[in-house]
Amino acid sequence: MNKNVFDFEITAVSPWIAVSTIPTKDSKLYNELIEKYGPSGVYQIAEKRNIESIGENLVDPNIGYIGKSQNVLNRTYSVRTEKGSHGAGRYIRQNELSRDEVMIRYIYT
Repeated sequence: MNKNVFDFEITAVSPWIAVSTIPTKDSKLYNELIEKYGPSGVYQIAEKRNIESIGENLVDPNIGYIGKSQNVLNRTYSVRTEKGSHGAGRYIRQNELSRDEVMIRYIYT
């Protein structure tokens, strides 16, 4: 897989985790991730049932949402919260999806 096809360098790709487990700001895991990978990158959100077919692809029609941020963990925390303002969080609520069945991964840049 050529990881340099974009206009930035990918330094790491996280495994898929449930949206319900996105780390809270200043938690131990949050701080470890920021220290290890830095804050900026891209995040992808998909339903758990599609993860196997997505595989390691960075572009796939089964990825439901792609965003970028200078601080991906801060930006995506509102997807986890019940009343968060992030568009993906609103979609999860409106479609009565479980935050345990919606997954996110981070592509650090």
